[in-house]
Amino acid sequence: MPVDALRLSEMNVKPGGKQPHMHDTIIPQDNPSGFGGRAQSFSFPAHLPDDHPEKMYEGLPKGMKQVLAERGYIITGSGKKLVGDCKNCKARRARKVQPTDDMGALPDIDSEESEDEDEDDAPSDCCMRRILSLQADFQSQQSLIEIILEEAGDQCHFLPKFHPEINPIEYYWGWVKRYYRERTNGNFQRAKKLLLESLDACPLITTRRFFRRVERYMSVYSLGATGIAAEYAVKKYKSHRGVSKKDLDGANFEREAKAALGLH
Repeated sequence: MPVDALRLSEMNVKPGGKQPHMHDTIIPQDNPSGFGGRAQSFSFPAHLPDDHPEKMYEGLPKGMKQVLAERGYIITGSGKKLVGDCKNCKARRARKVQPTDDMGALPDIDSEESEDEDEDDAPSDCCMRRILSLQADFQSQQSLIEIILEEAGDQCHFLPKFHPEINPIEYYWGWVKRYYRERTNGNFQRAKKLLLESLDACPLITTRRFFRRVERYMSVYSLGATGIAAEYAVKKYKSHRGVSKKDLDGANFEREAKAALGLH
Protein backbone atom coordinates (compact mmCIF):
# COMPACT_ATOMS: atom_id res chain seq x y z
CA MET A 1 0.00 0.00 0.00
CA PRO A 2 1.13 3.63 -0.51
CA VAL A 3 2.45 5.26 2.67
CA ASP A 4 -0.57 7.61 2.74
CA ALA A 5 -3.17 4.96 1.88
CA LEU A 6 -6.51 4.82 3.69
CA ARG A 7 -5.62 2.02 6.11
CA LEU A 8 -8.35 1.45 8.66
CA SER A 9 -6.29 -1.14 10.55
CA GLU A 10 -3.81 1.56 11.61
CA MET A 11 -6.32 4.19 12.73
CA ASN A 12 -6.95 5.09 16.37
CA VAL A 13 -10.20 6.32 17.87
CA LYS A 14 -8.65 9.60 19.02
CA PRO A 15 -6.31 12.00 17.22
CA GLY A 16 -2.55 11.60 17.20
CA GLY A 17 -0.62 8.57 18.36
CA LYS A 18 1.20 6.25 15.96
CA GLN A 19 -1.48 6.29 13.27
CA PRO A 20 -0.15 7.42 9.87
CA HIS A 21 -0.98 10.56 7.93
CA MET A 22 -3.38 9.47 5.18
CA HIS A 23 -4.22 11.22 1.93
CA ASP A 24 -7.20 13.54 1.56
CA THR A 25 -10.41 12.07 0.23
CA ILE A 26 -13.89 12.90 -1.01
CA ILE A 27 -16.79 11.88 1.22
CA PRO A 28 -18.77 9.18 -0.66
CA GLN A 29 -21.90 10.33 -2.48
CA ASP A 30 -24.11 7.89 -0.55
CA ASN A 31 -23.44 9.71 2.73
CA PRO A 32 -26.74 9.65 4.70
CA SER A 33 -26.16 13.13 6.15
CA GLY A 34 -25.88 14.82 2.77
CA PHE A 35 -22.13 15.45 2.98
CA GLY A 36 -21.32 13.40 -0.11
CA GLY A 37 -18.91 15.06 -2.52
CA ARG A 38 -17.20 17.21 0.12
CA ALA A 39 -13.43 17.16 0.44
CA GLN A 40 -12.11 15.72 3.70
CA SER A 41 -8.64 15.71 5.21
CA PHE A 42 -7.52 12.96 7.57
CA SER A 43 -5.19 15.33 9.43
CA PHE A 44 -5.83 18.55 11.31
CA PRO A 45 -4.45 21.77 9.76
CA ALA A 46 -0.79 22.46 10.56
CA HIS A 47 -1.70 25.87 12.03
CA LEU A 48 -4.83 26.73 14.01
CA PRO A 49 -5.81 29.89 15.93
CA ASP A 50 -4.78 29.93 19.58
CA ASP A 51 -8.41 29.88 20.70
CA HIS A 52 -9.38 27.00 18.40
CA PRO A 53 -10.81 23.99 20.34
CA GLU A 54 -8.57 21.62 18.36
CA LYS A 55 -5.38 23.68 18.73
CA MET A 56 -3.69 20.83 20.64
CA TYR A 57 -4.09 18.56 17.61
CA GLU A 58 -2.35 20.78 15.05
CA GLY A 59 -0.95 18.68 12.20
CA LEU A 60 -1.95 15.37 13.81
CA PRO A 61 -3.98 12.55 12.20
CA LYS A 62 -7.65 12.93 13.13
CA GLY A 63 -8.59 9.41 14.17
CA MET A 64 -11.81 7.52 13.52
CA LYS A 65 -14.08 9.52 15.81
CA GLN A 66 -13.28 12.88 14.23
CA VAL A 67 -13.47 11.48 10.69
CA LEU A 68 -16.91 9.99 11.36
CA ALA A 69 -18.13 13.16 13.08
CA GLU A 70 -17.25 15.15 9.96
CA ARG A 71 -19.31 12.65 7.94
CA GLY A 72 -22.33 13.01 10.22
CA TYR A 73 -22.15 9.59 11.86
CA ILE A 74 -21.30 10.92 15.32
CA ILE A 75 -23.37 13.82 16.66
CA THR A 76 -21.99 15.60 19.73
CA GLY A 77 -24.45 15.69 22.62
CA SER A 78 -26.77 13.07 21.12
CA GLY A 79 -26.12 10.70 24.01
CA LYS A 80 -25.42 7.78 21.67
CA LYS A 81 -22.07 6.15 22.43
CA LEU A 82 -20.23 4.48 19.57
CA VAL A 83 -17.23 2.32 20.47
CA GLY A 84 -14.13 2.22 18.30
CA ASP A 85 -14.09 -1.54 17.78
CA CYS A 86 -16.88 -3.76 19.12
CA LYS A 87 -16.30 -7.24 20.55
CA ASN A 88 -18.21 -8.92 17.71
CA CYS A 89 -15.97 -7.38 15.04
CA LYS A 90 -12.88 -8.34 17.04
CA ALA A 91 -14.16 -11.91 17.32
CA ARG A 92 -14.78 -12.16 13.56
CA ARG A 93 -11.26 -10.96 12.79
CA ALA A 94 -9.82 -13.38 15.33
CA ARG A 95 -11.61 -16.32 13.66
CA LYS A 96 -10.18 -15.38 10.27
CA VAL A 97 -6.55 -15.44 11.46
CA GLN A 98 -6.81 -18.27 13.98
CA PRO A 99 -3.69 -20.50 13.62
CA THR A 100 -3.89 -24.26 13.35
CA ASP A 101 -1.60 -26.95 14.73
CA ASP A 102 -1.70 -28.82 11.43
CA MET A 103 -0.53 -26.26 8.86
CA GLY A 104 -0.93 -28.82 6.11
CA ALA A 105 -4.61 -29.44 6.76
CA LEU A 106 -7.18 -28.44 4.19
CA PRO A 107 -9.29 -25.37 5.07
CA ASP A 108 -12.72 -25.95 6.55
CA ILE A 109 -14.98 -24.81 3.71
CA ASP A 110 -18.10 -24.79 5.90
CA SER A 111 -16.28 -22.61 8.43
CA GLU A 112 -15.16 -20.15 5.76
CA GLU A 113 -18.68 -19.89 4.37
CA SER A 114 -20.12 -19.26 7.84
CA GLU A 115 -17.58 -16.48 8.41
CA ASP A 116 -18.65 -14.81 5.17
CA GLU A 117 -22.28 -15.09 6.25
CA ASP A 118 -21.40 -13.58 9.65
CA GLU A 119 -19.77 -10.64 7.86
CA ASP A 120 -22.83 -10.10 5.67
CA ASP A 121 -25.25 -10.35 8.59
CA ALA A 122 -23.24 -8.07 10.90
CA PRO A 123 -24.74 -4.64 11.72
CA SER A 124 -23.36 -1.85 9.56
CA ASP A 125 -23.10 0.62 12.44
CA CYS A 126 -22.00 -1.48 15.42
CA CYS A 127 -18.73 0.44 15.86
CA MET A 128 -16.54 3.11 14.28
CA ARG A 129 -14.28 0.62 12.57
CA ARG A 130 -17.23 -1.21 11.02
CA ILE A 131 -18.80 1.99 9.67
CA LEU A 132 -15.55 3.14 8.08
CA SER A 133 -14.84 -0.30 6.64
CA LEU A 134 -18.02 0.00 4.57
CA GLN A 135 -17.24 3.49 3.25
CA ALA A 136 -16.65 3.57 -0.50
CA ASP A 137 -13.38 5.51 -0.30
CA PHE A 138 -11.84 2.95 2.07
CA GLN A 139 -13.10 0.01 0.01
CA SER A 140 -11.76 1.46 -3.24
CA GLN A 141 -8.26 2.17 -1.91
CA GLN A 142 -5.80 0.91 -4.51
CA SER A 143 -2.52 -0.86 -3.81
CA LEU A 144 0.78 0.78 -4.74
CA ILE A 145 1.29 -1.48 -7.76
CA GLU A 146 -2.17 -0.57 -9.13
CA ILE A 147 -1.42 3.14 -8.79
CA ILE A 148 2.01 2.88 -10.45
CA LEU A 149 0.70 0.84 -13.38
CA GLU A 150 -2.32 3.06 -14.02
CA GLU A 151 -0.19 6.22 -13.86
CA ALA A 152 1.99 4.62 -16.55
CA GLY A 153 -1.09 4.13 -18.73
CA ASP A 154 -1.42 0.39 -18.11
CA GLN A 155 -4.08 -1.73 -16.44
CA CYS A 156 -3.63 -3.93 -13.38
CA HIS A 157 -5.65 -7.12 -12.99
CA PHE A 158 -5.45 -9.52 -10.05
CA LEU A 159 -6.20 -12.98 -11.38
CA PRO A 160 -7.08 -16.14 -9.40
CA LYS A 161 -4.25 -18.19 -7.90
CA PHE A 162 -6.15 -21.40 -8.66
CA HIS A 163 -6.82 -22.67 -12.19
CA PRO A 164 -3.55 -21.41 -13.75
CA GLU A 165 -4.92 -22.29 -17.19
CA ILE A 166 -7.09 -19.14 -17.01
CA ASN A 167 -4.20 -16.93 -15.95
CA PRO A 168 -2.20 -15.78 -19.01
CA ILE A 169 0.82 -14.76 -16.97
CA GLU A 170 1.36 -18.41 -16.01
CA TYR A 171 1.93 -19.26 -19.68
CA TYR A 172 4.31 -16.33 -19.91
CA TRP A 173 6.33 -17.52 -16.89
CA GLY A 174 6.52 -20.98 -18.43
CA TRP A 175 7.76 -19.54 -21.73
CA VAL A 176 10.39 -17.43 -19.91
CA LYS A 177 11.66 -20.39 -17.87
CA ARG A 178 12.00 -22.54 -20.98
CA TYR A 179 13.85 -19.77 -22.84
CA TYR A 180 16.19 -19.39 -19.84
CA ARG A 181 16.88 -23.13 -19.43
CA GLU A 182 17.69 -23.56 -23.12
CA ARG A 183 20.36 -20.83 -22.98
CA THR A 184 21.91 -21.01 -19.51
CA ASN A 185 25.47 -22.30 -19.11
CA GLY A 186 25.80 -22.35 -15.32
CA ASN A 187 27.72 -19.06 -15.10
CA PHE A 188 26.23 -16.73 -12.47
CA GLN A 189 27.09 -13.49 -14.26
CA ARG A 190 25.63 -14.88 -17.47
CA ALA A 191 22.54 -16.00 -15.55
CA LYS A 192 21.80 -12.48 -14.28
CA LYS A 193 21.92 -11.03 -17.79
CA LEU A 194 20.02 -13.96 -19.25
CA LEU A 195 17.19 -13.54 -16.75
CA LEU A 196 16.51 -9.98 -17.89
CA GLU A 197 16.86 -11.04 -21.50
CA SER A 198 14.35 -13.87 -20.97
CA LEU A 199 11.75 -11.56 -19.44
CA ASP A 200 11.84 -9.30 -22.50
CA ALA A 201 12.18 -12.01 -25.15
CA CYS A 202 8.60 -13.27 -25.36
CA PRO A 203 7.13 -12.03 -28.68
CA LEU A 204 3.94 -10.00 -28.60
CA ILE A 205 2.19 -12.48 -30.89
CA THR A 206 2.97 -15.29 -28.42
CA THR A 207 1.56 -13.27 -25.53
CA ARG A 208 -1.61 -12.70 -27.51
CA ARG A 209 -1.89 -16.44 -28.11
CA PHE A 210 -1.70 -16.99 -24.35
CA PHE A 211 -4.66 -14.64 -23.88
CA ARG A 212 -6.64 -16.39 -26.62
CA ARG A 213 -6.01 -19.74 -24.94
CA VAL A 214 -7.34 -18.32 -21.68
CA GLU A 215 -10.45 -17.07 -23.48
CA ARG A 216 -11.04 -20.55 -24.91
CA TYR A 217 -10.74 -22.13 -21.46
CA MET A 218 -13.18 -19.62 -19.99
CA SER A 219 -15.68 -20.23 -22.79
CA VAL A 220 -15.63 -24.04 -22.40
CA TYR A 221 -15.88 -23.75 -18.61
CA SER A 222 -18.87 -21.41 -18.98
CA LEU A 223 -20.53 -24.12 -21.10
CA GLY A 224 -20.07 -26.65 -18.29
CA ALA A 225 -17.14 -28.61 -19.72
CA THR A 226 -14.44 -29.81 -17.31
CA GLY A 227 -11.39 -32.03 -17.25
CA ILE A 228 -10.52 -33.98 -20.39
CA ALA A 229 -13.47 -32.58 -22.36
CA ALA A 230 -12.33 -29.01 -21.73
CA GLU A 231 -8.69 -29.78 -22.54
CA TYR A 232 -9.62 -31.49 -25.81
CA ALA A 233 -11.89 -28.65 -26.98
CA VAL A 234 -9.29 -25.98 -26.15
CA LYS A 235 -6.59 -27.80 -28.11
CA LYS A 236 -8.86 -28.62 -31.06
CA TYR A 237 -9.98 -25.04 -31.64
CA LYS A 238 -6.61 -23.27 -31.32
CA SER A 239 -7.53 -20.70 -33.95
CA HIS A 240 -10.65 -19.61 -32.02
CA ARG A 241 -10.91 -16.95 -29.32
CA GLY A 242 -13.80 -18.83 -27.79
CA VAL A 243 -15.51 -22.20 -28.14
CA SER A 244 -19.22 -22.31 -28.96
CA LYS A 245 -21.68 -24.93 -27.73
CA LYS A 246 -21.71 -26.43 -31.23
CA ASP A 247 -17.89 -26.61 -31.26
CA LEU A 248 -17.86 -28.22 -27.82
CA ASP A 249 -20.43 -30.85 -28.81
CA GLY A 250 -18.40 -31.64 -31.94
CA ALA A 251 -15.19 -31.95 -29.93
CA ASN A 252 -16.86 -34.26 -27.41
CA PHE A 253 -18.24 -36.47 -30.19
CA GLU A 254 -14.83 -36.68 -31.86
CA ARG A 255 -13.04 -37.41 -28.57
CA GLU A 256 -15.49 -40.16 -27.60
CA ALA A 257 -15.24 -41.72 -31.09
CA LYS A 258 -11.45 -41.82 -30.85
CA ALA A 259 -11.64 -43.32 -27.37
CA ALA A 260 -13.97 -46.05 -28.64
CA LEU A 261 -11.42 -46.91 -31.33
CA GLY A 262 -8.56 -46.87 -28.84
CA LEU A 263 -7.03 -43.76 -30.41
CA HIS A 264 -5.56 -40.87 -28.44
